[in-house]
Parts: sequence; C-alpha cells; structure tokens
Amino acid sequence: MNRIKDNDKTENLVRGWWEGSMCRDEYMRDTTDTYNEGRNMVGGVSVVTNGTLTSHIVEQGGDNRNLGRWRWITVRGKDQKKTCFIGTYRSGEGSVCEQNQLAALRGTEEGATQLLEPNKVWKKDLTELISTKKQAAGCGIVIMGDFNQDLKDLCCDMNQIVRELGLREPLLEKYGAENAPNTYLIPLATIVSFG
Repeated sequence: MNRIKDNDKTENLVRGWWEGSMCRDEYMRDTTDTYNEGRNMVGGVSVVTNGTLTSHIVEQGGDNRNLGRWRWITVRGKDQKKTCFIGTYRSGEGSVCEQNQLAALRGTEEGATQLLEPNKVWKKDLTELISTKKQAAGCGIVIMGDFNQDLKDLCCDMNQIVRELGLREPLLEKYGAENAPNTYLIPLATIVSFG
C-alpha cells in the first residue's frame, strides 16, 4: 500500500513560498497497519492561502468522514460578505484511493449495512456541504478540484451538483461544452455561485 511521507505533505513542500501563507492538507490515514498507523495514504487535497486572504479566514474544515475528499475555508470580505472555497478530490474509478475509501466506508456501521460506493457518497456529501454553506452561512461558493471526470460531460457528477444547487460553471458558460478547454489538462476547474 502506498503512503505519503510527512516530508511530502503539501504544507511542508510550500512552507516559505509566500509571506503569510497557510496550507491545510486533507488525506486518509492508514489505520489498518498498527506499525505505521496514522501514515498518510495516497489521494487527498490541500487548500493554500497567502497574504491578505489568510487573515480573512473565519472558518475552516475538512472531510467529516476522513476520506481525504475535501478541505474548505470560509473568508469574510467587503461588506461582511462570506465566500467558502472548497478544494475537492473525487477519486478515479478503480484507483487505489477509491479502493482505500471503499474499505474505510465498509468499516463503518453505515457501510456495513449498505452497499456504499465512494464516488456516490462523495457526490451526496459534497452536495450537503455546499447546501449547508450556501444556506446556513449565506456564503458564495467557489469549488476547485480534481474531479476525475470530464467536466464537458453535462451528465458528470460535478455538473449534476451544479444544476441541483443552482451554481454556475464558468468554463462551460464561456465556451460551451463543444469548445471548452479539456479540464483534464488543466489542474483546476472552478464552479462559482454568488448569492
């Protein structure tokens, strides 16, 4: 089983790159190997802020299931307007990370009684997180991530979330599905909602 060494954690790699920077990683931990318990597993996400943005963070958090699927921060800007930035990682179909997430889900009470699929759970839980941030906190939402799906496919999980929650996908809005750049060649994709 592959594991990430502490020296390779994003927060250690970017330390000192920018003034006032902060980095938080979200990843799975190996709890099956008692000799290496707590070692970081493959897959996960980081949110890095620097400068003034770091000083405007009012709340932050991660994946409540500890599957390394997202990290989020909420910042307060002009006129007390809040924006929640969510960095997410949707594991690739058949990947080591997906198998690790499946094993972790099956080890829970819920997973022992239901046939849970990691990416279906990702979609459900991410939808709930975004809804909570939009409604309870009144936040604008910015989602960035590695979705392991072609966002030009209007039926992909992320585009279904966009439609369900009334968000906008700027690349598709600007270029249309036919002419949008290949998001798998661009490490970041953004879905924005203001209001």
